[in-house]
Order: sequence, then C-alpha cells, then structure tokens
Amino acid sequence: MATGRSLLEKDGPDSLSLRAVARAAGVSQTAPYRHFTNKEALLADIAKVGFEEFSDALRHGVDGVPTVKAVGPLQAMALGYVDFACSNPEVFTLMFGSLIADKSAYPELAKASLDSYEQLQEAVGDRLSSDDGQDYPVQTGALAAWSLVHGLATLMIHNGVGPDAPSKQERAAFVATVARVLETGLGQ
Repeated sequence: MATGRSLLEKDGPDSLSLRAVARAAGVSQTAPYRHFTNKEALLADIAKVGFEEFSDALRHGVDGVPTVKAVGPLQAMALGYVDFACSNPEVFTLMFGSLIADKSAYPELAKASLDSYEQLQEAVGDRLSSDDGQDYPVQTGALAAWSLVHGLATLMIHNGVGPDAPSKQERAAFVATVARVLETGLGQ
C-alpha cells in the first residue's frame, strides 16, 4: 500500500497499476493480488487511510503556524482541511473523486469517509447550538461549511487562487479569514 500511495503521489492515478506497484516494491507481479483484487481495491485502501489521516487533520488543525491568531474550532478545522488537501493533493483528489466507482462497495472506506463528515457536522452543530437565532438545521450548516472549505481546498491544490501557490503560513492566514466569514454566517 505504501508503494501504491507513493506511485499515486508521484505519477497520478492513471499510471498506477498492480504491476507497477509490484515492480516498484520489488516483488512478483502476482504478489499484490494476494492483498487486492484489482487496482480499485488498492485505491480504496489508499483512500481509506487518506480519510483517517484527514480526520486527524480536522481534529488537530494546522500545527506550527504562528501567524494565525487564536482561531475557533471551525477555523482550526478549515485550516486542517485545506492543509491536508495541499499536502496530499493526489490522495485528496482520489478520496473525493470518481476513480472509485462505488465507494459503498468498500465498507471501511465508506466508514472512514462518514467519520470525517460527522466531525464537521458535530463542530457545526456545536457552533449553531451556541447561537440562539439558529434558523436552519445542522445538516444544512454542515453542508454549507463543507462546500465552502472543500471548494477552497480544491482551488488551492489547483492554483486557482492566483498564479503562485501561497506558502503554508499565507495559506493558513487566508483560510482563517475565510473560516471567520463562515463562522459569521453561522451566527456570532
């Protein structure tokens, strides 16, 4: 799996095959088939691990970014989200893309994906419960937050926010500002 992820990150998903993984790992061409029925099964396992790492990033935000002043829980989560995407663009694209035709065919992947979404939903629910003027359901707020931060992460990994990729600190400051806008929209 480590070799598969390394090849995915280096050359993208189109160049990934079980034969290429076997060659890079220095094992027989049939060895990967003892662990994975096909390329999609390998990609599903890589995506599952990606979602587990992503969940950790959501919980912990971004470490070592001194320029970002005190941030709220949703801001920290947004920082972790975008930082994970920018640090793992191929895995992030795999996780949320259509390369795995039916993610529900891989229960561990489906669970890891749902766990990360539930973290976001819980954080939004906590934020909304502190706002007496809440006038929409938690799921709507979670979808709005997810859409905003996911769109921002996607733009950043594809350099859609300008000609130069921002540094980690610049990115964190920008994401914190966008997250403050999100939190304002969810009520002060």
